[in-house]
Amino acid sequence: MKKRLAFCILACINFGVYGQKQNWIWYFGDKAGLDFSTGVPVVLTNGVMTSAQGCAAISDSLGNLQFYTDGAKVWNKNHIQMSNGFGLQGNQSSTQSALIVPKPSSTNIYYIFTVPAQNALIQFSYSEVDITLNGGLGDVTAKNINIFAPVLDKLTAVLHANGTDFWVLCHEQSNSAFRAYLVTSNGVSATPVTSNVGTAQGSAPSYGIGYLKASPNGAKLCMAVKNANYSELFDFNNATGAISNPLSLSGAIDPYGVEFSPDNSKLYIASSNVNGQVYQYNLAAGSNTAISGSGLLLSPPTPNHWYGALQLATDGKIYVSQLTKKYLGVISNPNTAGTGCGFQDSAIYLGTGQCQNGLPNFIKKYSPGTITTTGLHASALNAGTGFRLFPNPNSGVFKIQFDYPATNAELIVTNSLGQNVCEKQIVPGLNEFILSELSTGLYSYVLVRDKERIITGKLLIE
Repeated sequence: MKKRLAFCILACINFGVYGQKQNWIWYFGDKAGLDFSTGVPVVLTNGVMTSAQGCAAISDSLGNLQFYTDGAKVWNKNHIQMSNGFGLQGNQSSTQSALIVPKPSSTNIYYIFTVPAQNALIQFSYSEVDITLNGGLGDVTAKNINIFAPVLDKLTAVLHANGTDFWVLCHEQSNSAFRAYLVTSNGVSATPVTSNVGTAQGSAPSYGIGYLKASPNGAKLCMAVKNANYSELFDFNNATGAISNPLSLSGAIDPYGVEFSPDNSKLYIASSNVNGQVYQYNLAAGSNTAISGSGLLLSPPTPNHWYGALQLATDGKIYVSQLTKKYLGVISNPNTAGTGCGFQDSAIYLGTGQCQNGLPNFIKKYSPGTITTTGLHASALNAGTGFRLFPNPNSGVFKIQFDYPATNAELIVTNSLGQNVCEKQIVPGLNEFILSELSTGLYSYVLVRDKERIITGKLLIE
């Protein structure tokens, strides 16, 4: 039986919330912070953390801050260090010092994964936080559970294809081995999926510098290696944890920050050197040669602007850190090809805070636009038009931006049994869906135009 569905079309209204609330609150740099709960970034000045690079933060499903960390210390929502929140094996000088992953099927337990600074022989490890302790302020209950060494200071996570579990990924030192560890309701797997792929990493500390990021749909990875002066793009299988098909990207010098557009079609790389640069790559350019050569410099080299991390926010924009600057840069329309993406060098004034190299390291489950473009009609790509479903995962309300001029389409959502639970028309512009009585779980969707499937993907309701 089809579930009841309330549907409305809103073509010209700017909606505030684009993504999951777990990524609403940011703390980073030198006591800098942002709050995205209103749909636009509001500067926070109450943070106490100073981190040269790596940091992470997590909020609950309602957007309430739970805690944040530089990989060595952990502060609660009241900005007080947890009583056992010290001595973690990360380092604020590590590119991606820390990453917070909630334990699947638990609302109380979080894992803080950490990597050391610049190829130190300290272990890749994790610690556990129980947020119910200390009257809901939380505390670290297990610390520095060692996993493997030596590793680079690169750390990211991807939602598993089952929509519940996570892959946590790191890279070994002195070789080409990626390690993907599965995190489930049973904990952290002791046996990784190992992929020997891409360029072998050196043993010098410089090889550790630069971000490792996943695309919102979990299908791609990009790794920047700053001082070795190259970046590589990979395919990632979020069902098996395997990494394949390395592609070297030309153009960006001293690459450091990496981020994908919400619709997975663009890749951005920031150069961290005295003449900062930001590049855009078109992942829909066609051949590997075309993708590698598609790097577009979005602005002339800017003296004394050491660009750092790039981070996709819940408003669908990408924010750009700048070493020792009082402003964040922004890419306002990251799905758009070329200079229309709207890169601005100094967009968000941080008040009493200040940028360093890093921005919070988030898992992709909570980023906007988590869709797959498998089956995207070629004419849609070639015309430069787009499709974005957000937020995904969601709590029962989502929106679709359909930029396919002068044509309508039909959205069909099916459950795990293949039964249709939604059949509605989509028009060009912004469409909003308000679901009623639809249970939590993973659904499939297809967009049909003239009896042809032009978009397919997954919709996670939680």
